[in-house]
Amino acid sequence: MDKTPKKQTFAGFVVFNVLCVCAATVYLLFLRLCMRLGISVCLLKKLFRIYCPGCGGTRAFFSLIHGDIIGSLLCNPIVLLLIIAFCFYEAVGLFGIFAKKALPNILIGINRRIPFFLAVCTAVFFILRNIFLIFFGIDPLGDILR
Repeated sequence: MDKTPKKQTFAGFVVFNVLCVCAATVYLLFLRLCMRLGISVCLLKKLFRIYCPGCGGTRAFFSLIHGDIIGSLLCNPIVLLLIIAFCFYEAVGLFGIFAKKALPNILIGINRRIPFFLAVCTAVFFILRNIFLIFFGIDPLGDILR
């Protein structure tokens, strides 16, 4: 069996990016519908009065768009990590498509570990955010402790 890494195809890269754009569009339309109907999207916040890992993500994204990096990090730092990871993935993907030779093994290794890294960061953020909320009364979003 050949152990050389397969070169990523341009078609696969485009399909992945189209799927990402479609998923983001559906999510934003769902959020807009929920806001118009006055429905809370987050069941953890509504039922248990704790934050889910995604709470504050939309506010964090819009803060980043407006250049408020600190405000974005206060709302949800996972959003900034996701954007950085996605940009890295895109850069490695483009490099893999257009480079004349195979990708260095270190880039392939990092690219494969990104989802695990993001999952660990999200879990740690979820736990710490709710510890600060429950035990210390620190609520940076101001949605639960009013």
